[in-house]
Amino acid sequence: GLKLLVDCPPLAEPVYVDRSQWEKIVLNLVSNAFKFTFEGAIEVRLRATDGHVELSVMDTGTGIPAGELPKVFDRFHRVEGAQGRSFEGTGIGLALVQELVQQHGGSVRVESVVGKGSTFVVAIPTGRDHLPEDRVSAGGGLAAEETGAAPFLLEAKQWVTGGRAGTTDALSIAGQARVLVADDNADMREYLVRLLASRWTVEAVGDGQAALESALEHPPDLIVSDVMMPRLDGVGLLRALRANVKTSTVPVLLLSARAGEEAIVSGLETGADDYLVKPFSARELLSRVGTHLEMARVRRAATEAATELAETRAALLKDLNRKNKELETFSYTVSHDLRAPLRAIDGFSHALLREHAGQLGPTGQDYLRRVSAAAQRMGELIDDLIKLSRVERTELRRASVDLTRMGQRVGDLLAKSSPERRVEFIVHDNLSAQADASLIEIVLENVLGNAWKFTAKTTSPRVEFGSLENNGYPTFFVRDNGAGFDQAHTEGLFTPFQRLHSAAQFPGTGIGLATVSRIVDRHAGRVWVEGKVDGGATVYWTLPPPKRRSQAQ
Repeated sequence: GLKLLVDCPPLAEPVYVDRSQWEKIVLNLVSNAFKFTFEGAIEVRLRATDGHVELSVMDTGTGIPAGELPKVFDRFHRVEGAQGRSFEGTGIGLALVQELVQQHGGSVRVESVVGKGSTFVVAIPTGRDHLPEDRVSAGGGLAAEETGAAPFLLEAKQWVTGGRAGTTDALSIAGQARVLVADDNADMREYLVRLLASRWTVEAVGDGQAALESALEHPPDLIVSDVMMPRLDGVGLLRALRANVKTSTVPVLLLSARAGEEAIVSGLETGADDYLVKPFSARELLSRVGTHLEMARVRRAATEAATELAETRAALLKDLNRKNKELETFSYTVSHDLRAPLRAIDGFSHALLREHAGQLGPTGQDYLRRVSAAAQRMGELIDDLIKLSRVERTELRRASVDLTRMGQRVGDLLAKSSPERRVEFIVHDNLSAQADASLIEIVLENVLGNAWKFTAKTTSPRVEFGSLENNGYPTFFVRDNGAGFDQAHTEGLFTPFQRLHSAAQFPGTGIGLATVSRIVDRHAGRVWVEGKVDGGATVYWTLPPPKRRSQAQ
């Protein structure tokens, strides 16, 4: 329904340009015009002026507000509220045009009126005196390169359907993993379904809200989601998924045309497993989806194995030696093969910040700090996994343990780790048990550490460690007045990787309470929790009382 007018008569003389860069300039401007023009025409003109050649691209589109005009060529700038055929944009197209034009010794300007349209004018000097001699080639008459047009043509093809949002029927393959696709563009959804359905069961929906509803009703094995969508965007979808126990561990792969955008960084920090920048290759998408599905399968198998181990421990005692060997191999691999590269990542990040901070700039420094923090978090996860794997293999050495002194020591360490915090820390007197001191110290480190962590946003934080008498059998508890949790979500809380809060709210690996449960279980005790949202939490556990002197004799 639009008119395209091309008014480019032959010029009196050739003009020196880099052919592929000139192609990018023209394609970006023309594609931009079509994207923001819903009726009327786009006109492309080429004219020779005094010492220059001017390319103008004029449209009758939505126009640009006057206040936004000085910023349209800034990298990653997007006009807020602009109505276009695509819901998201890269924010780099016009910045790239300006950069390429300046490399040709030229200039670019824009005139626009909201509701009437825009005109972009590129001026390139004629002759070659303005160009470095070593960058000038006499290779005129080459065939035009068309490979650079592919991404623009793919995007334009998607506009034909008007970007209608809807649901694509699920394509099912018996016994295969289930992938949920969320994208507001119909053609992109259908393209993703065609790629993925040859290997997996695929369901596709038109926005983040529909994806969330589907995932909560029937959690998929993996979600592929666009970032910019109506109703609920990809990052919002990710937060909602991570906040729900049913979907907190579902892998999420984000798709976006906005390379370098803060949305991608935010998505990864919120818990995205991976992201791809559009346009992407089919091979890369299939490879990444396959990798994350396999990783999810392994994690799921590990969680199920841990749960089964707790439920049927007596039946698995015969296989203990074999399991111990497997855990030894696992611990060795984790300790040596994963820690070394993490130390290198962390070390080189600090070195770059220390020695090249000025060259990196604020953004580069911030990214390096994020890399270092991620490496440290991975190191903590490895340490917790190793600690968990050793719990089952450690020989119990029972003795009378002074839990009051041990609790005070752990509290002092927590206070030193966060000297800026003022937490009311209460430890009851005369707390003791007959237990393995090294393992019980791990219990206190995890339980008291959790209480300390979840009171971080509390006005007057308070942590209490004490005991109750229950039929002559002591029941220990750690109570806090922190963030708390919904009591309905406690099922499975002591299984590995189970979290009731997102990592963005409170850091952690999701392994601490699983370790506590294993240790208490080995002492023939029991552990449980009580909590209320914004009303704090209490962890209870039982241990054998210390042997009396007459019993010891």
